[in-house]
Amino acid sequence: MFDIPEQYKQARIVFTKKLKELGFMQFQKSVWICPYPCSEIVEALKGIYEIRPFVKLALVDNIDREKYLIKHFFQ
Repeated sequence: MFDIPEQYKQARIVFTKKLKELGFMQFQKSVWICPYPCSEIVEALKGIYEIRPFVKLALVDNIDREKYLIKHFFQ
């Protein structure tokens, strides 16, 4: 999840484009999810695009709409 300030708009655009390319799904406007281990790539992207302070990573065990997400990622 992220809250990237407007002054970093270009970095935000490129970051979200990269998340899409990597198979992440937009769950809410600034919340992206992936069912696979992704900590290393997210940390690398935060450094590359210089947005480290604005991006937070959470590991979640349970989430609403689980059946929809399973269908999206695995079928």
